[in-house]
Amino acid sequence: MLKINVSFSKKIPGEEQYSSLNFHGSLERELSDGLSSADIQRIFHENYQLLEQTVEQEIQTYSHPAQPPQSFPQQQSFPQQQAPQVRPAKASSNQASPKQIQFLNRLGAERGLSQSQVDAFALNHFGCDSIWKLDKKQASQLIEKLQNQRAA
Repeated sequence: MLKINVSFSKKIPGEEQYSSLNFHGSLERELSDGLSSADIQRIFHENYQLLEQTVEQEIQTYSHPAQPPQSFPQQQSFPQQQAPQVRPAKASSNQASPKQIQFLNRLGAERGLSQSQVDAFALNHFGCDSIWKLDKKQASQLIEKLQNQRAA
């Protein structure tokens, strides 16, 4: 028993600039062992043509969505909770560096703390509900506090 796999894929320009739509079809077929190589090539070619025609037909009948989905909702209806802001982080250049955040996470893990527990430290000490909202000075102070704690 022989098995052939045939696939056809075609990209066309999408609705937005620099986007594309991909149409793809694949077919798997089992063939008997007694076929000659010419028969196998003929069957392969016929299946490829069938697949190509089917994909092209799908492209022709494809109806574009009436309205593209929005990436971000314009207004959120979620209730907002106010966290105490003792010292909010200032400009983005003053935010904690990725290395500080990574180090805080590692220190927390070494001490048996979960991510939410490390974030709770940030909330309790600085009024920031996440270590990602700390500024550089706050992150340094939290690193010191965690380093002074005993490992679990």
